[in-house]
Amino acid sequence: MNSKKIKEILNLRSILLLLSIIIFISTNMSPASAATINIAPGLQNYDIQTLINGSNQGDTINFLGSSYSNISLIINKKLNIISNKNTIIISNNSNNIPGLGTFAFYFTNTSLGSVIAGFNIITNSDYGIIAENVKNITINSNNISGGHEDSVYLKNVSYSNLNQNNLTNSGGNGLNIENSKNVSANKNLIKNNINSGINISNSSNIGITSNNIINNNLSGLSVYSSKNVSVKNNTLENNEYGAYLSNTYKINITGNKIDKNRINGISLEDTTENTSISQNNITSNINGIYIDSYSVNDTIINNTIENSVKSTLTYIDVFDTGDGIGLGDNYQESNNLINILYNIIVGNQNFNVKSNPEYSEFNVGANWYGSNNREDICVCPMVCTAMITTNPTGNGINYYSGNALVNNYMPGFSNSTNGNSNGNSNGNSNGNGKSNSNVNSSTYYSKSLNGSSSLTKQATDMIGIIGKSLSNEGNAGSNGNGLKSVEVSIKHTINTIKNNPYTILAIFALLALIGVGYFKKAKFD
Repeated sequence: MNSKKIKEILNLRSILLLLSIIIFISTNMSPASAATINIAPGLQNYDIQTLINGSNQGDTINFLGSSYSNISLIINKKLNIISNKNTIIISNNSNNIPGLGTFAFYFTNTSLGSVIAGFNIITNSDYGIIAENVKNITINSNNISGGHEDSVYLKNVSYSNLNQNNLTNSGGNGLNIENSKNVSANKNLIKNNINSGINISNSSNIGITSNNIINNNLSGLSVYSSKNVSVKNNTLENNEYGAYLSNTYKINITGNKIDKNRINGISLEDTTENTSISQNNITSNINGIYIDSYSVNDTIINNTIENSVKSTLTYIDVFDTGDGIGLGDNYQESNNLINILYNIIVGNQNFNVKSNPEYSEFNVGANWYGSNNREDICVCPMVCTAMITTNPTGNGINYYSGNALVNNYMPGFSNSTNGNSNGNSNGNSNGNGKSNSNVNSSTYYSKSLNGSSSLTKQATDMIGIIGKSLSNEGNAGSNGNGLKSVEVSIKHTINTIKNNPYTILAIFALLALIGVGYFKKAKFD
């Protein structure tokens, strides 16, 4: 064999060796496929934690047993924690995170991307699930009951979601979201919690969609010091408050059913800015919407607000119950006034719209108040508003602003071309409270440069009442016998006396003079 042949063979062997080395290296450097680690029935908490600690990123921890007791597990890597048989997890207090508390499952800052699904967690600890300083946590299809504090607590969490869980019977909140962003809660049942169904604080970009939030001792939804929160297509029912907002920015409440709450359907407190309340059915609450905030550019448009009930069974003065929309003692307007337009506000036992006696004239845009007769619309005499009127047709009811048809702006209507309502003869829509139209409120309501409100020409054409009118033509607060106007006047007088000691002294002095005069008259007679 000549040297040339030998050289070719050596070159070929070198190439084959190099290929073998490359194949070996690539095979060993490729990531190991995720494993499934089965948790056998009867394992104790220590054994399960040991298996979790020995697992790899992306592994699945599959619980096979029907029930595990005294559980408190720390998840410190990306794992899929699952049960396909609704395994019961009964938590204990063996692990305590300083500053947080005890738990059934705790997701640490190294557990990003983890999923927990399919469990029935009975919480004898502070929390059912805690996630802290972590991203991309998914909590799906669990029943989480109890918790001395909250069922689920998310602190400094982002890009995470909770879907189709039942969060019930906690000693605090069903879901507590704190210092978090980009979190969504969808299609959950949240009920019978001692505090709120969902509590959001110091958070942003939160989505609350299609949840049933019922029978919670405080609010269905509480939002504190947060921004960019979307509350859409939920049921908020039989809570103390339906939705409670305090120091918020850009909260969008749309398409919700808010009814039978024991105080207010929606409360605006402290400072609320750019709040949008639209296309909601707000019915049978003690008050529909209660505005007790420094309100900056808030809007209440295209809602049905009806059947608020007067009650002596709350801490609120009975006079301040039964209102569709009411102002609280702390209401202040900004240069960007609140806009209240194109709502159906009917059947409320006290006032459809009521001002605060401490406040002067409250300006409201055009709404349907259940009657074409301004004497029957039950609006407080300290409210200046415009009326939308109706005209029955063969296909339902048409709503008018002056001579202009405004069906597409009213609750329960689609943006159709025929302009016909699907409502019934009393003006209440039997639709779902939603509209596909986008209301340009600036067309009908504007603000002058000095911050005072003014109705534009188009809205001025439909002015039907002036709330503080003293003319013989009647005023906005009349309900047929003038009783509510008298109530407002008396309360305004009482508040003025209470807040001005000089007025009280003057009244006592006047009474003293009258008494002296009467005494002298009696003596000389």
